[in-house]
Amino acid sequence: LLGESDTEGNRLWAVYLSDARSGLYERIRNEVISPASGKGGGRPPVWQGVLRGDSAAIFAVFRELFRD
Repeated sequence: LLGESDTEGNRLWAVYLSDARSGLYERIRNEVISPASGKGGGRPPVWQGVLRGDSAAIFAVFRELFRD
């Protein structure tokens, strides 16, 4: 499950990862959050944060990570 909301140019996001694959959040942090000058954190299974940038591009990367 993945969701987002636009607030003053910031993309607030939250993801519930029912699949607790090892290293998935680290990949999200490295491939999505850091390149989008974002912040994020949480505890399994819920992660949330703030991103800046084009949400279509950002969520395309999220989708690819979930397919792996």
